[in-house]
Amino acid sequence: YSPEEEDGENEEDESDRSPFSSTICVNYRHLHSYDTDLAEAIEGEYVRFEPYLRRASKEFVLGIHPALDRANNNSGGGGMMKEGSIITSYFVAIYNCSTVIPVRALRTG
Repeated sequence: YSPEEEDGENEEDESDRSPFSSTICVNYRHLHSYDTDLAEAIEGEYVRFEPYLRRASKEFVLGIHPALDRANNNSGGGGMMKEGSIITSYFVAIYNCSTVIPVRALRTG
């Protein structure tokens, strides 16, 4: 897979990426083509699913890089980002989502 294959929609600059990023970027269009129900549920109730997405992203990263979990257990945790530190939390960012809500339109409850 190459980001250039995506209709020229490479919105992220490769030079801005850190090898120790704590965010997994997910293209909503890919998610929607893979599982429509899941994509629509996440779009409609992201706050409800966010803890599960964070846990799944952490399991995914640690499944690919088990040394991160071992190093994290030896470092004492803390979760602070310092030079050479280990990331303890992982996040999911969804882009290319068709629904965009202005900040002023957001309401609690």
